[in-house]
Amino acid sequence: MAKSNPSPKETQEHPEPTASRIEGLDVKVVFIYYFTCATAIATFAVSKILHLSLLTPIPYRWGLLVGVLTGIIAAYFNHTVSFSLKLGDRPNPKTQAKVLSGLQETLTTMGYHVAETEDNIDIYRRSFLGNLFSGPIILESEPGKLTLFSRANTIKNLRQKLQESSAGEPRGKS
Repeated sequence: MAKSNPSPKETQEHPEPTASRIEGLDVKVVFIYYFTCATAIATFAVSKILHLSLLTPIPYRWGLLVGVLTGIIAAYFNHTVSFSLKLGDRPNPKTQAKVLSGLQETLTTMGYHVAETEDNIDIYRRSFLGNLFSGPIILESEPGKLTLFSRANTIKNLRQKLQESSAGEPRGKS
């Protein structure tokens, strides 16, 4: 049986959620990458430093221990997370521009600058040395929502800076 296309009425009642085009590295991928690299390097280093043959189990035991510890630490800090700033159901363009301006100012104080722009996506990077340990921040702008993607540690620092900057702003009279 051929599957029929949904009618326009069905599509309006159950709209499909809009998925982000951006995918990052989840915890498992980051763990496996760092685990394998660190295990191999540590195994060979231990065998050379202690003058042990790779036919003995000692270099592999140390290599696995270093690999597991490195993988856990790296997965915690380097997996990709997202952070969304919701601006409401009916965002005012001025409000969205003000929030975006404040966000760009915060990113500038953290040492980031716009490196690439495509459609509604901006990629912020630091200088070469700063980018080695922090990675890029990807900003996806949608009506009513700004979503940021980066390493877990970078997003954590960005959230703290945004909270500090919003806490210091004077509030209007209510």
